[in-house]
Amino acid sequence: MSNFRDALAPLSARMIREHQVLHIAADLPQDDGAIDRARSEILKWAQKRSGGKLPSDAMAGRGFDLLVAGRNSSAVEVDLPETHAWALRQEDPDKQIAGRIWTSEAILWRTPDKPPRFAARLIVGSGEAELDIAPAAPGYVRQLIDTIGLTSGGRALSSHPWYVGDEQAQDTFLDLLASPARRLPVVTVSVMDRANPELTLDIEKLAAGLCGLAHVVAILPETSWALTEQFGKRLSVFDRAVRIYMPGFDDDADPFGHPLWLGARLANFDGATLVDRQIRGRVAQFSTRAVRLGQDILPFAQLRSYTRKAEQERLVSSGASDTEKLSAAESRIAAITKELTEAKDMEQYALEEASKAQLRAEEAESRERNATAQIQMLLQRLSYAGGVGNDAQALPKKVGRLRRLV
Repeated sequence: MSNFRDALAPLSARMIREHQVLHIAADLPQDDGAIDRARSEILKWAQKRSGGKLPSDAMAGRGFDLLVAGRNSSAVEVDLPETHAWALRQEDPDKQIAGRIWTSEAILWRTPDKPPRFAARLIVGSGEAELDIAPAAPGYVRQLIDTIGLTSGGRALSSHPWYVGDEQAQDTFLDLLASPARRLPVVTVSVMDRANPELTLDIEKLAAGLCGLAHVVAILPETSWALTEQFGKRLSVFDRAVRIYMPGFDDDADPFGHPLWLGARLANFDGATLVDRQIRGRVAQFSTRAVRLGQDILPFAQLRSYTRKAEQERLVSSGASDTEKLSAAESRIAAITKELTEAKDMEQYALEEASKAQLRAEEAESRERNATAQIQMLLQRLSYAGGVGNDAQALPKKVGRLRRLV
């Protein structure tokens, strides 16, 4: 068995795997034309990346297949008694890494008594075991946010940072952090002055890359004090640091569950570049766990399988020729095979993520034990030396007047 596994190792190393990069789910405006406008924006984006001209009836929401090596474009339309859905799958080869193919899925659907929904899924096919990437939302997500408007948990999404610049905005920001309805992380950047933030981290670019995935917020020292006063210093962020407040945050939260990067990490361009990638990676990884396939996202493969089944049944009931029915059956088999392959890929992805999480937990426990031992040693030395004072700095009784950021 060992020899057989060793013989297959070179082949396995060359196999193309689909890596889940990010998932997005949001609500569209509640009007009859929202889905049509959203589909138009998505198809404009897809046309620029497809290997040919999209069919003339694509804008009408009909399904199509445009097969061009490395740049395949496909769309499906599903009309059920309770759900009407449209989905696009667009391939785009990486411009720098040979053999790496990016695949974007965009899904629009409507159900009775609920706002129209939008979901996106970004996948990369590659033979690489580990991906060295800086995740970013596909361009059509920003187009939808800027031209149509998307919301998550009742809050409007933005492709720009939110600069908290007055007491009303500060109260709204603090309420957002602790809101049980919040579904997205809040990436909070502490700046001294918007006009001269003294940060090497490009906040505008970060917000554009994370649109639909997170709220990106910039706060002044006054708001850092308010954070400290309400949630405690261990859960605050200040002095040019960056913190991701994950959903479920409150004043009893575990600080390690809301990652913090101190301002010293952002002191130079190289450090800021690394932090930027780490933030994007954390947010994207969270999205693949929180936004679930089959519930928050209707997978393209499943929708395509349904359309192939419906077409096969239509041909049978209409008395089509054997050739037509055979072609439809083969198309359905191919769709089911693709759906099964993706299901296996997702299962493998989940197993790998669980293994990585277990490893991170074990490493964290090891670091905690080492840190505890070091603290005990330092406390013992301080005790021998006679101890030191611990006069805590008093917090301000009142949050100062905030400067308006323009």
